[in-house]
Amino acid sequence: MHSAKPDSSSDGFVDAPERTPEELRSQIAELEQELKRHRKNEAYLAALQETAISLTGELDPDNLLEQIVRRSADLIQAEHGFLYLLSQDESEMRARVGIGMFQRYVGWPCQPGEGIIGKVWQDGQTLVVSDYAVWEHRSLEIKEPVHAIAALPLRRGSRIIGVLALAYFEANREFEESDVVILKGFSELAAVALQNARLYEQVQGELEQRRRVESEISEHSRRIRRLYEVTSLSRISLDRQIDEMLALGCEILNLDVGVLSRIKPEQDDYTVLNVASREPIELKAGASLSFSKTPCQITFQADEPIAINHMGASPLSGHPSYDALQFEAYIAAPLRIFDQRYGTINFSASKPRDPDKPFQDSDKDLVRLMGRWLSAALERKEVQAQLERAKEEADTANRAKSEFLASMSHEIRTPMNAIIGMSDLLRETPVNVEQREYIDVLRKAGDTLLLLINDILDLSKIEAGHLELEDVAFNLEEILDRTCEIMALQAHQKGLELTNYIAPGTPIHLQGDPHRLRQVFVNLIGNAIKFTSSGSISLHTEVLTRSNSEYTISFRVRDTGIGVPPAKREAIFENFTQVDSSTTRKYGGTGLGLAICKRLIELMGGFIRAESPGEDKPGTVFHFTGQFAPASDDAGQGAAEDPGYHKSYANLRVDGQRSLVIDTHPENQRILKETLELHGSRVSLADSAETALRLTEASAAQQDRFDIVFLDRRLADGVFDLAERLDRILRDAPAPTDRAVVQTPIVIMMVTPESYREDQPHLQRLGFTSHLVKPIRRTQVCEIVEQFASPESRSTIAQDTQKKAAGEVRALRILLVEDTDDNRLLIQAFVKGTKHELTFAENGAEAVDIFKASDHPFDLILMDMQMPIMDGYEATRQIRILESETQAEHTPIIALTAYAMREDLERTREAGCDAHLTKPIKKQGLLYALERVSEGELPG
Repeated sequence: MHSAKPDSSSDGFVDAPERTPEELRSQIAELEQELKRHRKNEAYLAALQETAISLTGELDPDNLLEQIVRRSADLIQAEHGFLYLLSQDESEMRARVGIGMFQRYVGWPCQPGEGIIGKVWQDGQTLVVSDYAVWEHRSLEIKEPVHAIAALPLRRGSRIIGVLALAYFEANREFEESDVVILKGFSELAAVALQNARLYEQVQGELEQRRRVESEISEHSRRIRRLYEVTSLSRISLDRQIDEMLALGCEILNLDVGVLSRIKPEQDDYTVLNVASREPIELKAGASLSFSKTPCQITFQADEPIAINHMGASPLSGHPSYDALQFEAYIAAPLRIFDQRYGTINFSASKPRDPDKPFQDSDKDLVRLMGRWLSAALERKEVQAQLERAKEEADTANRAKSEFLASMSHEIRTPMNAIIGMSDLLRETPVNVEQREYIDVLRKAGDTLLLLINDILDLSKIEAGHLELEDVAFNLEEILDRTCEIMALQAHQKGLELTNYIAPGTPIHLQGDPHRLRQVFVNLIGNAIKFTSSGSISLHTEVLTRSNSEYTISFRVRDTGIGVPPAKREAIFENFTQVDSSTTRKYGGTGLGLAICKRLIELMGGFIRAESPGEDKPGTVFHFTGQFAPASDDAGQGAAEDPGYHKSYANLRVDGQRSLVIDTHPENQRILKETLELHGSRVSLADSAETALRLTEASAAQQDRFDIVFLDRRLADGVFDLAERLDRILRDAPAPTDRAVVQTPIVIMMVTPESYREDQPHLQRLGFTSHLVKPIRRTQVCEIVEQFASPESRSTIAQDTQKKAAGEVRALRILLVEDTDDNRLLIQAFVKGTKHELTFAENGAEAVDIFKASDHPFDLILMDMQMPIMDGYEATRQIRILESETQAEHTPIIALTAYAMREDLERTREAGCDAHLTKPIKKQGLLYALERVSEGELPG
């Protein structure tokens, strides 16, 4: 048997076709070439990665551009290349880097479409030329033997910002497709790196610009600070400030001379006002130059700051100032005052400015700022000078006005003194009814004219702003009592009841202006009297707020008069304003009183307003406040412990004493009751004779009879009969077992001092020992209570009262110094009927001679202050000197002055007067003053 030959395919393999050695060698070559390409790509990729890292880390634009060209050349092993960048205005490209044979082309421009660079720029596509020598668009300016060249666009977004070109000079070298691919990737990377570098360059430029700006700002701030330090030197004069500023400008600007000038172009005048120099120079303040021969002519005409670094090298070298002053560096700014060109501030040097340090805008700003400050300062100086001239003129006018008003016041008051005084004397003579009416009209007209004079003088002082308040310690209660005492006569003549109530706890020891406060009271109470025909007027005082440093005191003046309509309550405080024109015709007045009161009260830190007294109640309430400091401890009780009453009676105690007050007016009852109870008395009130008798009989029956009785003179016509009946009941009543009462005094409350004189015979007959004059004063009540506190004091008081009732008042030897015959005659008539002795002198010199030659000292001198030859001020000073030289006793001197203003009264005190009486002199006021002097006191 024959066996089959095994199939070679049974093992699963198919025999490969047999290849020839040549085929194998070819396949191996292809594999080697492929491996070479792979290795080349790997090398390209590694080099590209390294290049990317290197390029992204390079931020210096110049280094980066060169690295882009060299590294791209290294990637494809080219020795020649260049890089073009787009210009700032994008009008051309210019070679920035060249390597190999292209180094000499750095800086060459290229237009769109020109050569291979222009073609790539224009088309935006990569361009590879295999044989540049035959390329139709080649640049004829390139002389090198370029064989193959590749140019790639560098893009930023869609914009082409540059072109990168690499070239082979060898004939056997060409750009393979892989080279182009790698170069494209590299170009993209290069564009990004270039963009980063440009951004970095831009940021660095901005940072540098910022540093430069910050440095300039810092320097500018330093300059401003130093300028402020000079301009804020308020303790030195303006001239000194200007000198300091000029010196500062020379230092900061590094120039030799600084000048402030005043220019008058129409006179070709350039006057140096201030000058500062770093070296000694001949130019001094006050020097005058020809304006047309100074560089300031240029500044003045330009009306804005100018700066010249080198005058000789500028168009201004032909200006006359260049030869005249030989300035080289110059900077200046104009000055304007009241919107008119005034002069310049300028700085200069004899050498040109350093070319590396020319004048900057900040230098011009500094000089401009100096010019503006100087313009404002000189303008203020001129305004101040104008104000001072105006003030001097106003002061001169005010002095003339004051002197005129004072002179007119004296000239008017002197005859008014005689008119009013003589009308008072004439009324006391036997006259018929018709004549008495004429005299009353005369007196009323005189009073009205006097009030008008006083108001006009005060208003003129207020309007001129010359009214200043005093700040002295005073007793508020004394001011209120004295004012009401003065106004009581007018009120009682109209049958009006005037009361003065001070609420418990109201501080009375204050610091302020008592004279102006009294003026307000007089005006408001006088107003109330004028517009009230029946009823009463009450003054109410209380404290609103208090602290250790200030009191706010409230005052209310209430009347039962015609009232003020609500619509008019604001207008009445304006000048020359009354409720309506008929008010002036019926009641008189100028309409100035309330306006003056309002101004004075506002100066005291308070307010005033007119209020309604209440529904269905007649009249008006004038409510005002004032702020006062507490008086010092030596003038009162101190801020925290002011007891609200006169310190002389702070320790007065009459515990258990019984008092009876008989008065129809509730406010009088209230004042007496609170005052008596404050010191421990038990008080009963009666408003009629029947009630008074019933209470008195009851007190006697209970063996607790009254210790003191206050009886209103106006209670009834039979008031003295009532007093006798009360006296008998109290005399017959058994004395209290716990009190040593010998006799109960009955104190008659009189309306006026005149009524006391009229009722004196009745009082003597009944043996009454004391009396009160309304309005009731708390101090007088305390004085009476204290006087009758023991039997011994009652006996002494009775003797003094009898002497006084009998007219046993000490006679005074009086020197009357008065230059007017009428006034001498008037005062002589006033003291007629008294025991006082008058000696006359017609002027101050004569008074001094009489005083010096007198063998017996005078008890009192009445001194007119306005007289010829020697006035009362000088005469008083001479008399005080004589007293000091001879060690004589102090002689009281009362000034008789027509000047009612505070400063005029201060002049009398400074001259040596003890008190004053304001013309026109009233008989009652004069006699009261003489009575005070005879008792060893002086009138206020």
